[in-house]
Amino acid sequence: MATSSEDEANHSGVSAEGRSFRFEFSPDEAFPPGSFVTFRQAPDRSALGQVESNSERPAGRAAASGRILGVIDEGGRLDPLASSPFRSAEVAAAEEETIELLHRATGATLEVGSLTTNPDVPARPLPHRFNRHTFWCGQTGSGKTYALGVVLEQLLAHTDLPLVIFDPNGDFVRLPDLRADAPGEAAERRKFGLWLLLSTQCPSKVHPSINSQCDNLALMKMSSPLDLTELGAVFGFAPAALLSQSPASARVRPCSPAGSCRLRALCRSETG
Repeated sequence: MATSSEDEANHSGVSAEGRSFRFEFSPDEAFPPGSFVTFRQAPDRSALGQVESNSERPAGRAAASGRILGVIDEGGRLDPLASSPFRSAEVAAAEEETIELLHRATGATLEVGSLTTNPDVPARPLPHRFNRHTFWCGQTGSGKTYALGVVLEQLLAHTDLPLVIFDPNGDFVRLPDLRADAPGEAAERRKFGLWLLLSTQCPSKVHPSINSQCDNLALMKMSSPLDLTELGAVFGFAPAALLSQSPASARVRPCSPAGSCRLRALCRSETG
């Protein structure tokens, strides 16, 4: 049986119920929120997880916690619905091939950029999860319009989803105009299979009854603490540690991980 010191050297992870995890690591190592990690439970079995938060621990240690995205079987296939609790599993940064297993298993096919934590790995949202209202925001100069254009292009090319987009600045002039004077429309459109994709640089100006109907959040650079606090309150599924990274980069957004696809992975838009 491994000793405590051996567990720390191997970054031993713990998952009591097979859906969330925690492990400790040295502060000079990098397991930032949004990064993918693997938990080796046996030679032929492991789990894939995503870090959602970091915290300080005694004796100069740091701790990471997050959720399990799936279990990899002996055939090298990832099952996003499986769970496998473990008391001690060896932790390592996930390789590109392992993250791609998640994309294949969940049908994440839309390529919109690359992961900030794994620059060589494409960021791939789930196309079918865009059949939910989506809120897309970022301050001026964050690359919001370009990145949104990439997503719309991918949706038009690879899906048959009906989309309605509020476009008060005329950035996408070929798309039909939509009345913005009826805040209650968001809930009503669900009945008819129409889904809104809202893009703004000022979240507070969007009616609260519309924000509350959105199941997806794409957040680019946002430096206003007031706006970030409001977004955190409305979109409770977005981990606070990911939201807090928004002011640091002009082209980084917390997206939903391919597992539940509210895109919580950190993505970098390709701007050429």
